[in-house]
Amino acid sequence: MNKRDRMKERIKEHGAQLNEIFHTKLDDAALVKKLRGIEKSIYAVALDYCNGLYNSKPEVVDEKIKAAEDKLEALLKFKEQKIPVVINMDPRGYALKIDEAWVGEHKIVSPNKDFGGYLLLAPDLSE
Repeated sequence: MNKRDRMKERIKEHGAQLNEIFHTKLDDAALVKKLRGIEKSIYAVALDYCNGLYNSKPEVVDEKIKAAEDKLEALLKFKEQKIPVVINMDPRGYALKIDEAWVGEHKIVSPNKDFGGYLLLAPDLSE
């Protein structure tokens, strides 16, 4: 099995786990791809914000994050299901996570957690 095959396998496994949690009707790999796009858009806003790009216009950050959150809700229905998805605005880590207390309460085991125990929704699954 080569690197590409291993990456595809990790993507499918992660997508399957997310589909078990959120019950989307999407293919496992398609779900991960869509989440990765949202993750990257939030990361870009967070990085620009931390670099002072939006100092004079913080409302732009709010608008961009709200738009990303709306896409996320349309995709996962996390609010409807009362799953505590966290949007992290620190660009040193991943932006989309599920709260560690909820993850612990539901005994979710995954290699895609951060050091705080949060389940990462859109980690970089390449090697």
